[in-house]
Amino acid sequence: MKEKFLNELKRLLKDLEEQERREIIAFYEERFNVGMRIEGKTETDIIDELESPKVIATNVLKAYRQDLSNEERQSSPKTPWAIIWILLFDVFLLPFIFSGFFGVLFGLLSAWLGLLVSFTLSLISINIALNFFVNFAFALGVWILLFYFLLWVYDVFIGFIIWLVSWHIDVFDIQKGTRLINGIKHLRLKALFRGLKKLSFVNPLVKTVALLMVVFGGVGIFMVEGQNLFQGDTEKVYYEETYESPDPQDSWRIITNLDAGDVYIKTHEDTHIFSSMTHSDRGEGTLVIDESNQTIEVQNEMPRFSFTFLWDLFGESDEVIIYLPEAIYLEHVDITTSNGSVDLVGLNVDTIDLNSKNGSFLFRDMVIKESLEGTTSNGSIEIHNTISPSIDLRTSNGRINLNDLTVNNGSFVTSNGRINGDTINTANDGSDTLFFRTSNGSIDISDVYAVDIELRTSNGNIDYFNTDLSFSPSRLVTNTSNGSINKNVVEK
Repeated sequence: MKEKFLNELKRLLKDLEEQERREIIAFYEERFNVGMRIEGKTETDIIDELESPKVIATNVLKAYRQDLSNEERQSSPKTPWAIIWILLFDVFLLPFIFSGFFGVLFGLLSAWLGLLVSFTLSLISINIALNFFVNFAFALGVWILLFYFLLWVYDVFIGFIIWLVSWHIDVFDIQKGTRLINGIKHLRLKALFRGLKKLSFVNPLVKTVALLMVVFGGVGIFMVEGQNLFQGDTEKVYYEETYESPDPQDSWRIITNLDAGDVYIKTHEDTHIFSSMTHSDRGEGTLVIDESNQTIEVQNEMPRFSFTFLWDLFGESDEVIIYLPEAIYLEHVDITTSNGSVDLVGLNVDTIDLNSKNGSFLFRDMVIKESLEGTTSNGSIEIHNTISPSIDLRTSNGRINLNDLTVNNGSFVTSNGRINGDTINTANDGSDTLFFRTSNGSIDISDVYAVDIELRTSNGNIDYFNTDLSFSPSRLVTNTSNGSINKNVVEK
């Protein structure tokens, strides 16, 4: 059966040049050898996995710009307008198309991974009740369908790459460029999962089950929690604590551990500590000002996998507000929130540690004596008029904006977003290192000074301009995989 398959393929490829035909036959002959000797398959198994000789020959001949009769093989000369058009497309349109594809892929992947984290959290505190199974079935169905949509976007992107390369080969008449096309075609989903033909029935089955889970789960959510969703009958619970005239010599700490809620910590002109918390009555929370240990501790716990948050989305959000006297000595701020932003204004503090799975960070008018560290999975980061020896801030999906910042060692990283920086240090500060990195976005900084500066992006432009042209860092790295680099700063 192997010889019959190869002979038939050789006959159908008779219009190819001898060398090209031999290479293709050798490729499939090697496929049979590997399949039988290493994978332990029979000739019949391998033939079942492969496309028929007719389909293979048709695809190969199309790739080489030939038909079976070889009558249309002659290529027509390309006009200058075709070359001008493709160059304009590459310069003005292609960067935006690539950025769009990468942005969509990263966004979908972040959403998919976010749902996976939610599943894990829900299973940790599993509650055997009808609404849990209803919500879990709905979310799991959405998760599976989102995975298939992510694969579809990926396949569309690979198809666009194939079309783009084919267009360039045709316009510039690149010889043997179709080998590159054939290599890219192996990245299509059909090629990647070719060895799983026997499990092809699973694919539509999983999609159908996922769709049914979404439909029936949605109906279940409406039946179980519809009253809360559409009548908004959930109430807000309010806590409030006050501590008068704390001793300025005492060192205070703030600790929050929230399932949901925005955190606002600011200074005021009064001499007392004021703290408050608002959250939905579906959850539980505690707010304590411990005078003996100089600690403000806030926490809340929300029910896992409850889709009644759709009502809260359009209503008043959960939040924690803390006002501190300007003269207070703040030793440490430790904020953890699974879903909420963090806004810190006017604080004078030794160290700050932040963690949010879904929320933005905003810092204004801050003096940090030792370090600022923060991570958010989905949210922007902004810093204005802040001083700190060490800053390490990261976001998986969001832009980073920095303005009027003094920092000795700074690291600012985002997986998907733009980085803007203006007025970071001065030429005479002697600051050590500044590191900026984004996987998908441009980096635009000005008046940024440090001994060691590194700017990296996988997809975007880098713009770095300083007013003080006499400044030169000892080390300057600017690297982009897909974009331009514009700067008036050079290393020593």
